[in-house]
Amino acid sequence: MTNSTSNESDSGMDGTGGVSGTGGDSSSGGSTSSGGSTSSGGTTSSGGTKGSGGMTGSGGTIGSGGSDSDPCASNPCGDNGSCDTNAAGDAECTCDTGYEIDTSGSCDACAPGYEDNGAGGCDPACDLTECGTHGVCTLDSNDDPVCTCDTGYAADGTGACDDCAAGYTDSPTGGCMSLCAITDCGAGTCSLDNSNQPVCDCPDEYTGDDCGTCSAGYADDGNGVCVGVCSLADCGDGTCRVVSDAAVCECPVGYVDGGSACDTCSPGYDWSIVPIGQQSTCVLTPPATTNMKLWLDADEDSSLTFYMTSQDLMTWSSLVGSIDFSAPGSSNRPIHGIVHNGDTLPGVLFDGSDDQMNATADLALGSYSMFIVAEVADSGLTQTIFSGASGGNFGFWLRAANNGQTLQMRHANTDGSATENAEVTGIDLRDRSLIEVHRSGISLTVAADGQSSSVVLAANPLGSLDLVLGSRADSGTFPINGAIYEVIVVSPAVGNSDRPDYEEYLKAKWSIQ
Repeated sequence: MTNSTSNESDSGMDGTGGVSGTGGDSSSGGSTSSGGSTSSGGTTSSGGTKGSGGMTGSGGTIGSGGSDSDPCASNPCGDNGSCDTNAAGDAECTCDTGYEIDTSGSCDACAPGYEDNGAGGCDPACDLTECGTHGVCTLDSNDDPVCTCDTGYAADGTGACDDCAAGYTDSPTGGCMSLCAITDCGAGTCSLDNSNQPVCDCPDEYTGDDCGTCSAGYADDGNGVCVGVCSLADCGDGTCRVVSDAAVCECPVGYVDGGSACDTCSPGYDWSIVPIGQQSTCVLTPPATTNMKLWLDADEDSSLTFYMTSQDLMTWSSLVGSIDFSAPGSSNRPIHGIVHNGDTLPGVLFDGSDDQMNATADLALGSYSMFIVAEVADSGLTQTIFSGASGGNFGFWLRAANNGQTLQMRHANTDGSATENAEVTGIDLRDRSLIEVHRSGISLTVAADGQSSSVVLAANPLGSLDLVLGSRADSGTFPINGAIYEVIVVSPAVGNSDRPDYEEYLKAKWSIQ
C-alpha cells in the first residue's frame, strides 16, 4: 500500500493490525521489489514511506504515535512572531516590533516602551499617552512614557501639559505667558527668582524694584535716562569727580573747586588782564605794595644771592624798599632749597645752631602788620622766627615753643617797663603756617592756625629797629630749626577788612589750609 503525508489512525495500517510480515506481503509472506515495496508488517518503498506505526518520508515528516513534524508547525510563537528551527531542531521565536516572549514562550507580551492597546495588541507607549498640545512624550530610563512640557507649561491632573508652570500665568490670547511679560522693569530685564517670582535686574545706572530710580552717582538727564552725574557737570578746564554720589569739580590751581564750572577764581587769585578776544585766566595776585616796608620771598630767585655755586644763602633782598638780609659770617648762612620731599615750594632753611640773617638797614616801625610763612622743627626748645632790637636793647621777639604748639610775640614797652606777651597755644607750627602780628597803637595781636590773642601795651610803639631772621636780635640766641618762606611787613597796620588780601594770597601761594 502507498504512504500518505498525513498521519494514520490506530484503525489504519500499522505493523499490528495492518499488512505485516506475518499477515501480509513480505519476503517471507509478502513481496519485495527494488522499485516497489518491501513489507515487514508494513509497506516500504525506497522513494516512499516507511511505516512503523505511522508513515515517514525522508524530507517529509517523522511521526511517533502520529505525525512527528516540524516543531514550528504548532505555531508556538503565536500571531505576533515568526518561528524558525535552530540547529538543534528546536523552535525559535522572533517577535514582531512591540512584542516580547511571555511566560508561555509565545510573543504575546508587550515589549518595553509598548503598552496594551486594549484590543489585544501592543502600541508604542507614547502613542497611548496624551501630553496635550504643549508637551512631547518621551521614554524615561525605565522605558516608561513621560510628558516633557513646553516652557511655561506643566502637567495637569491627567498628565497632559495643559497647566501653566510656576512663574507663568494665563495669557489673554490663550496659552501661558511668563510673569515677566506683565512685569515692568523699565531699563532693566526681568527674570524669575528661586521662588519663580519675577524680579528686575537693573543696569548700574538704575535701582529700585522696577529699575525706575537713578542709582547713587547717577542722575536723570532730563529725558528719563539715568547718566553719571559727572556727564551733567560743567567743570570747564577742571576734572569732575564723584564725591558722596555728587559731582564735584576739581579745578586747576587758582580756581574754586566744588560744584562750580571752574569759572571762579580762588581766594588770592584774580582774573588776568588780557587783550580783547583772548581768554582770561585766574592768576595769583599779590596784595598792593603801597604801604609795604619789607617783602622777602623765597620763591623769587632774583632776590637771592648764593655763595658761589652752593645753596648757601648769602643775601636775601626785599622786593620793596632797599633792605637786604645777609648772614653775619660764612658759618651763619642758611640754605635755600626744597624743604619737603615731593614739594615744589622752596624755603630758607635754618639749622637750629647758628644760622641767622641780619638786616642791612634799620626799619622804623610804628603801627605795623607782619605776615610770615614759616615752620619749625619738632623741638622742645624756644625757636626765634623774627626779632628786632633798638640800640642793642630788646625790641620784639616772635618765637615758637613747646614743640611748635605755642606762638608768642614778646614786645618791649617804650617807657622801660616790663615786656608784654601775646600768646596763642594749641596750634601746630610744625607744618607750613601763616603767622600774623598786628600792632596798632598800644594794641598787640598775634594769630596762627585760626587762633589769635591780644594784649594792651603800656606805651607807644617802638621806633627804628635792627631786624634779624632766625635768632634773637639782642643776643643771637634761641636759633630756629626750621624754614622761613615769606615775610611781609606793612606800616601802618592793615585794617581788618584788608587783611584777607594778604592772607588769601599767602595761603594760596604756599598751599596753607
